[in-house]
Amino acid sequence: MNQQVITKTNITNYLYSKGFQVTILNPLATNLFRKAQTLRKTKTDKTDAKVIATMLFTDESKSYSPVSYQIQELKSLTRHRHRMVSYRSRLKLSVSRLIDIIFPELPSLFWSIHQSSAMHY
Repeated sequence: MNQQVITKTNITNYLYSKGFQVTILNPLATNLFRKAQTLRKTKTDKTDAKVIATMLFTDESKSYSPVSYQIQELKSLTRHRHRMVSYRSRLKLSVSRLIDIIFPELPSLFWSIHQSSAMHY
């Protein structure tokens, strides 16, 4: 898991276990709420604090409840799979570029240069 996500999870779980009511706000939702409340484009710590307090009082936010270990692991594995698929795509592009440079006639012989018969060739 990402170190920032682990830290956030650890802090929220600790505060929740000590009896604090923890609320996690989506920054995008907070920004949209701020834009909906005022026409001014000022963005300061004071205005941000006021927007967050208003969101908490209007019950636009959801209270935190701990997520099970399995769900956290599933999210982590899903993110890791996405990174690996992206990495594989970049490697395939690199191989394709190199084959175009070294063997420019090879792509015309095969349906896909990534199929096993092209690799054996």
